Amino acid sequence: FKPAEVNALLADLKASAEGFVRSGASGRIVREITAFMRYAGQGWEIPVPLADEPFGDDAVARLKDRFEENYQRFFGRAIEGLDGLESEIVTWSVKAT
Repeated sequence: FKPAEVNALLADLKASAEGFVRSGASGRIVREITAFMRYAGQGWEIPVPLADEPFGDDAVARLKDRFEENYQRFFGRAIEGLDGLESEIVTWSVKAT
């Protein structure tokens, strides 16, 4: 995981989303950042809402924690005994309204 590269990607997505909204509306724009994540090898992803702030050196730990919290919320349980099983981000999403 390279925070600077992800921050640059998200900056591009934010600019694109905001440009689209500004072309048809004025006023305050609200952004929602989402990572669609899964455990490596799974066939589906879950949405993981993220804070609209740049990633730093602690990004991997923060993303893992957010994923596990949302996984438990989404499925109603955590998966035990997955030490070493990695999670992955399949898609980044920026929604602007």
